[in-house]
Amino acid sequence: MSQWKTIAVLLTLMLAAMVIVPCVSAGHDSDIQKAIFPVNKVDLASGDNQNLFDVMGLEKSQISHNPVSLKRYNESKSIADRIMKKAVLLDSEKSVIGVYDFGNSQILLISRNGNILEVVDDGKSITTHTIVPELIGEREKTYAPNMGVSDGLTDNDGMFETRIKDKLYSFSVQQPDSSKVVLTTYAVTRERTDSYVGTQTWVTAKVKGTFYINPDVSIIAIQDESSYNVVWPYQYCEFIHSTSGVGTVSGQVNNHVKAGLTYVRIQIDNWVGMDAFGYPSNGGSAIKWTAATPDGCV
Repeated sequence: MSQWKTIAVLLTLMLAAMVIVPCVSAGHDSDIQKAIFPVNKVDLASGDNQNLFDVMGLEKSQISHNPVSLKRYNESKSIADRIMKKAVLLDSEKSVIGVYDFGNSQILLISRNGNILEVVDDGKSITTHTIVPELIGEREKTYAPNMGVSDGLTDNDGMFETRIKDKLYSFSVQQPDSSKVVLTTYAVTRERTDSYVGTQTWVTAKVKGTFYINPDVSIIAIQDESSYNVVWPYQYCEFIHSTSGVGTVSGQVNNHVKAGLTYVRIQIDNWVGMDAFGYPSNGGSAIKWTAATPDGCV
């Protein structure tokens, strides 16, 4: 080949590269859309939607409907803040479950490490009590990778697994000036764990929420306890979680976890929900793809 032909070929390859490279990096900002190989997306197991009150043996006739409603934090912020200041409490507003307001007295309920702090203001003094919720029932189920999911779930590196746990609790307080008025609150802790598993569990996304319920009316509060775990050589990239639906008939906790290893990316999105009638919901999806850059995250 002559020198001029060689130069012409090199110029052609350089021009081609200038055209191809922008196609990889241009367009949407989504990392997934920068993948240089087809994305393997899987809809993970969603469990069942049986009424948890029924499953746990709590019959409709047994459910207490209180004569005084538990007000959520946004409805009773001034009362809750006043009681917390008088009691010298440093708990965050996210830990406040709600307030029972009887006019001349109030009860503030705060979530603390699985227990309930009851703060009573009778108009004269402040007293506190720790309540251990009563476990009414629980269930747990692990879904095999080939159950209820689409094809393409497994590959030569690993596969995705799903585990779902539910617990139903109740706890009661008495009106300060009347031992006859007992007020019961119900709480459901829902935990969904989706894991990318190979020779060991590499990436885990756990979405967990405790839903405080005013039966047949609304979700009073949600405590978000979502978490993640990434095992070396995979590296952590993103962890985003949030709640929605407080004050409405149905609440939800959302979770997003992303991890990477050189060119490989793993993303898991999952969520759990609960409504005021006792019906649960949940779902998840997992994505694995090969990125254009070897930094493990971008």
